[in-house]
Amino acid sequence: LALPWSATPEASSIVAMTGNTDHMKRLIEAGCPWHPETTMHCASKNLPAMMKFVHENGCPWHPLTCQYAAQAGSIDCLLYAHTHGAVIQPNLCRRLLNPLPGDLAGL
Repeated sequence: LALPWSATPEASSIVAMTGNTDHMKRLIEAGCPWHPETTMHCASKNLPAMMKFVHENGCPWHPLTCQYAAQAGSIDCLLYAHTHGAVIQPNLCRRLLNPLPGDLAGL
């Protein structure tokens, strides 16, 4: 099946936010390059299955993936990302212990 959009880096980022692994598989099969923010968007939308899928298919970690997971209250995304090599920003531990209003909304 043909894709209804171009296999651009932006497409990988947008599809990641939907959680639709079938569409992501089609992008990968079409040779779509990864957008640098793909894992960050998975984290911000609390989509651990999509995050695992894109990571296992070669998507690199965005430096703020763990921060976005924490801000979204996504323990599953945060744990997966950190245990699979994503960087935790130094101030994230401080913010986890002393959250500002709006931080960690779902925790």
